[in-house]
Amino acid sequence: MKENTFVREAEMRSCFYRTFRAVQICIATVLIASCGRVFPVSGPDRHPQITAEMRSVWQRSLRQDYGTYLPSEEETAQVFDAILDDAAKRETCSRIVAVLEEEAIIHAGKTILNPVRYGLHAPFELPRIGRDLTGWSSRLACQGGKGDLTPDRIVRAFAFDINRLFRENHHAVKEEDDLILEKPDIRFDDVEESILLVAMAAMARLKEAYAGISEEEVKFLLGKTSAMLEEFVVQNNVEENRKSEDGKFDLLAIAGKLQYKSLAEAAGMLATLAGPEMIQRYKRLDGSGKPGQVLSLDPRFRGDFVYARQTHVGLILIGGRGKNVYGGDAAVIIDLGGDDVYTGNAGASIYEIENSAIAEVVSPLGVVVDLGGNDRYISTRSASMGAGFLGVGLLVDLEGDDIYVGHMLTQGAGLMGIGCLMDMKGNDTYTSQYMGQGAGIFGAGLLFDAGGDDLFTAAKYAQGLGGPGGVGELVDLSGDDQYVLGGQFGSGYGTRKIFQGYGQGLGWGWRGHAGGGLGILHDLKGNDVYEAGNFAQGTGYCFGLGLLRDDSGDDRYWGSRYCQGSAAHQAAGIIMDYGGDDVYSGQVAANQGAAWDVSVAGCYDYAGDDVYVGSDLSLGAAEQNGIALFYDKEGKDIYRTPVKRTLGFGGRTTYAEGRGAANLGIFVDRGGALDGYPEGVRENNVFSVDENIGIFLDQ
Repeated sequence: MKENTFVREAEMRSCFYRTFRAVQICIATVLIASCGRVFPVSGPDRHPQITAEMRSVWQRSLRQDYGTYLPSEEETAQVFDAILDDAAKRETCSRIVAVLEEEAIIHAGKTILNPVRYGLHAPFELPRIGRDLTGWSSRLACQGGKGDLTPDRIVRAFAFDINRLFRENHHAVKEEDDLILEKPDIRFDDVEESILLVAMAAMARLKEAYAGISEEEVKFLLGKTSAMLEEFVVQNNVEENRKSEDGKFDLLAIAGKLQYKSLAEAAGMLATLAGPEMIQRYKRLDGSGKPGQVLSLDPRFRGDFVYARQTHVGLILIGGRGKNVYGGDAAVIIDLGGDDVYTGNAGASIYEIENSAIAEVVSPLGVVVDLGGNDRYISTRSASMGAGFLGVGLLVDLEGDDIYVGHMLTQGAGLMGIGCLMDMKGNDTYTSQYMGQGAGIFGAGLLFDAGGDDLFTAAKYAQGLGGPGGVGELVDLSGDDQYVLGGQFGSGYGTRKIFQGYGQGLGWGWRGHAGGGLGILHDLKGNDVYEAGNFAQGTGYCFGLGLLRDDSGDDRYWGSRYCQGSAAHQAAGIIMDYGGDDVYSGQVAANQGAAWDVSVAGCYDYAGDDVYVGSDLSLGAAEQNGIALFYDKEGKDIYRTPVKRTLGFGGRTTYAEGRGAANLGIFVDRGGALDGYPEGVRENNVFSVDENIGIFLDQ
C-alpha cells in the first residue's frame, strides 16, 4: 500500500509545476589518514603549470578541522572506506580525487570557499562538512528550547559564522581577523538616542567595510547592478554587465576589496536594536507621541507615531500600537504593535533611482523591529525586507501570522552586504521572485523562521542560494512547512513540463568567471514538503556547494534535473535527512547522489522507511570524473528507478579525453531489512562492483 501510494504520488508531481507556474508568474592532515578517508594526489599530472608551490599553498589553505565525528558520520565514512578496500579501488579513487584537486588548484583565483575545496579534497567527509556549516543554527535551536533564543543572538551567531567562512578563504588567518562584536553603550534613558547611537556605531563599521572601494568603483557598481541581476536571473551567468565598457572596472575585482569582517561587525552592532534589553525598553513606551518629537511626515506614512526624526543616518521612526502604514523608506523603524503594512524598504539599504538605474545609496543601513501583530510586507522594488545592498539590512518580526511579498534581493538577501530577516513566531507566508529567502552574492543573506507552519514560495534563485563569493541560508526551527521553488522559467534543457528552480540549498558559480558560494537550507523539525525545479535541494554548480539538511519528520522531496544531493562542473552537493519516513522523487536526471564533471555529491538518510523514485543518473551515480555517494542507514526502503545509470553507477569519461581517471558511484543500503528494488536490476544482500566504477552494497 505504501509503495503504490507514494509511487503514484511521485508520478503525479508534474501537475504541480503546471499549476504553480501560473501562480508564480503572479506573484582530515587532521587528514584522518589513518582511516584512509583523505586521498593523496597521485598519477600523471595533466597540468604541468601546477607548481610544487601551488600545491603547497593549496594544502595550507585547507581547513580540515570540521569537528569531531558524530557516530552516524563515523559509520558512514568507515563503510565507504571499507568498500574501497573490498573492491580494490583505492588507487582508482585517489586518482579521481587528484583530478578534483587539480581542477580546483588551476582555478584557485575564482573565489572558491574552503568548504568546497575541502569537499573536493575529501569526498567522504561531506556529512561532516554539512554538519559544520549548520552547526551555528543547530546550537541556536538548543537555545530556543531553553527560551534563550533572541533575534540579536541569531544575527551575531550568523555574523560569526560568515566571518569564519570568508576569512578561511585567505591562506593566512591572523588573530586580528577574529570578529569583535562590541555592544554600543545603550544606557541612555532616552530610547531614541540609544537607537541613534547604535546606528552611528554600525555606520562607522560600514565605512571601514567599503574603505578600499573608490567612489568611481561605487558609481560603476550602482550603474550596473540592475542590469547585472537581470542578466544573472535570465542567463544564469554574468558576461555583459560584469565589466565596464573600457575594461577599467570589474565587479569581481571590486568585490575582492570588501572587508567582510567589518561588514559582519556592523550587522552584529545593529542587532543590538533587537536585543532583549532594547525590546523591553520599547515595550515600556506609552505609545503616544510627545510634542516636538514627531516631525511632519511624508504622506506615505500613515497612523500613530511616537517618534519621528530625520538624522544623518536617515529617518528614525517609532510607530504606536495601532495599525500603521509604512509606505516610504526609513533607516530605522520600531513598531510597538498592531496589524501594520510595510511597502517601503522595510529593513533594507535605501537608494535613489535615476533613469532606471541606481544613482546613489542614501543610507547603507535599514532596520525594522516589529513587536507584534499580523503584518503585511509588500514591495516591488529590488532590495527590501532584510536586504543588504552595499550595506546591512535587518528585519525582525517578533510575533503574528505575517505575509511577506517581495521582488528581487528580498527576505534575507545580501549583495556586497548582509541582509537578515527573522520571524520569531507565527504561521507565515513568504513569496519572492528572485534572489530572496536567504541569498547572497559577494555577501550574505539569512531568512530565519523560529516557529509555525510556514509557506515559502519563490520563482528562482532563492531559499538558500550562495552565488559567487556569497553565503545564503534559510533556517526554519519548527513547524510543518512547505517550500516551493520554480514554475516561471521553463527548463534550460528544453524538457517539457519541467521548470527552473535554482535554490533550496544551491551553491552557484558564474562559469568561466567566478566560483560559487554556499547555499544552505536547514529545517530542524516538522513534516515538511520541498518542491523545486532544476538545480535544487542540496546542489552545487561551478565550485559552489549546496546543502539541504532536515533533522526530523516525515518529509517529501520533489525535484527535477540536478536535485537532492547533486553537483556539476567542479562543485559539491549534499542532502542529509536524519529521521522520518521520507519520500524522494527526482525527474529527468541527476538526483539523489549524482555527480557530473569533476564533482562530488552525497545523499544521506539516517533513519526511517523511505521511498526513492529516481531517474537517469541517480542513487550514487557519477560521470565525467565524478564521485557520487548514496547512503541509507536503516529502514525498509523502496527504490523505483530506470534500469540504467543508477544504484551505484560509474559512467562515461569523455570530457578532456577522460583526464586519466575513472568515476566512482557508490550505493549503500544498510540496516538488514528487505528493501524493494526494480526487478532484475538489484537485489538484497548483494555486493557488486561494475566497471568504471559503480559499487552496490545492500546489507
